[in-house]
Amino acid sequence: MIINQKWLRTVYAVHTCRKICGAASLLETDPSIVTRQIKQFEKEIGFKLFERHPRGVVPNEAAQNVVEYYLETRASLDKLEANLQKLNDVQRGSIHLAIPDGHIDALMEEVLIDFCNEYPDINICVEEVHSSAQVINKLLEDNAHIGLTFGMAKNPDIRCHERAPLPIYMLVGNAHPFAGKQKITFAETSHYPLALPPASFSLWKMLQTAEHSENIKLKSQFTSNSAAALKGFASTGCGGTLMSTSEARQEIKDGQLISLEIDHPVFMSPELCLAVRRGRSLLPVANQLLRVLTAKLPNICA
Repeated sequence: MIINQKWLRTVYAVHTCRKICGAASLLETDPSIVTRQIKQFEKEIGFKLFERHPRGVVPNEAAQNVVEYYLETRASLDKLEANLQKLNDVQRGSIHLAIPDGHIDALMEEVLIDFCNEYPDINICVEEVHSSAQVINKLLEDNAHIGLTFGMAKNPDIRCHERAPLPIYMLVGNAHPFAGKQKITFAETSHYPLALPPASFSLWKMLQTAEHSENIKLKSQFTSNSAAALKGFASTGCGGTLMSTSEARQEIKDGQLISLEIDHPVFMSPELCLAVRRGRSLLPVANQLLRVLTAKLPNICA
């Protein structure tokens, strides 16, 4: 029997999502590829793994055994890597971080520059991603040791190590009519053009809640998954954008953007979560970085 690691990851993703399309999104691939890999794996082991239902797929006992094997082998590999690293030097190693678009500047300023100076022999890889789903996928696939997500992940294999408030503000340029204000109502955000992320981003869940509560419908004039593009639109003064001050730290400091508090509780509720895969054994230097990030998370969100 040949156990293909890619097939194992695919089975695990389908088992987690209970949907082929959901697993494909998690793995950043096409649903047809997921279906083909599942069929290849079933042929190799001689067992059917999932039963199709109107709302998705349901794993059977064989699938559960495969998932348990996958988690056990992954945990064993993590333990081997950690033990081998301990034999070397606790101040050496590589750490991979998955960070949402817009928070890297704050992370560098508050943590990473000082950490790199303190541990010159480590290698830190920071990967910028555009959604919490991508961060979670990186952690589940062990392509990242530590990640930042918006809110608590609804995956039992992801542990929120620490969390901190991440309020959402309206950001405008100096020429905007709201530039002299400190606080606005949610209704006022709809008075001028807005630059917003795509509807798949978590911000839209908050917007829909606020829209429903106040019977207001926002319209995005400019859409982008790039925080830099959204900030660029707002800095022109003709419109604004909605995001945390952490994502616009430098622009606010330089006076290019002004942050306005939105007088609605939904915009005060978001949190940033410091996330790791549950059960993963981190190298000593990665644990040290995790401790520093835990202490500095409120500063990163500010």
